[in-house]
Amino acid sequence: MRLNAIGISFICLGMAACAPATNDSTALEEEAPVGAPGAYEAKITSADAPGLAKIQEAEKGKVVVANYWATWCVPCAAEMPELAAFYNDMPEGVAFLSISTDHPSKINDAVRPFMEEREIPFEVIVLDAMPDDLFAAVDVGEFTGAVPATFVYDKDGALVQAWYEEVTAEILSEAVEPLL
Repeated sequence: MRLNAIGISFICLGMAACAPATNDSTALEEEAPVGAPGAYEAKITSADAPGLAKIQEAEKGKVVVANYWATWCVPCAAEMPELAAFYNDMPEGVAFLSISTDHPSKINDAVRPFMEEREIPFEVIVLDAMPDDLFAAVDVGEFTGAVPATFVYDKDGALVQAWYEEVTAEILSEAVEPLL
């Protein structure tokens, strides 16, 4: 059986916690904006699996942190302030890739509003790939497609750490520091 609730077969662990939010954003109302105040413009690109592999490959020589998430995933939204804090304070020599698993057709009616509401400070790559294509193109360890999921790669591009749950800025900093 293929799960395809959003057009891509990514799922969220703990279905009660990751149920799609309703159109009224009451489930996420308590989330404060995470970016700098002032004018904000969402930076969004899309990539297929080979394109994402090229983006990641281009960051060789840096420690890469790649976070997979979706707008409909409540734990993903909850971890956004932590990811923004990490991004805003990350040391030189670190690249941060934020990869939305929302279907590309949802860029303007889901991803962009999500980013603008929270003033997400980093660029988001909307993944236009099925999980099997991703798994063949990028080393994601034991990743099943459940979001949120975060991966740390060393300067040579080798996967050194993975979390298949929410992470904090402190956890990411502790994982990245010895790799610099």
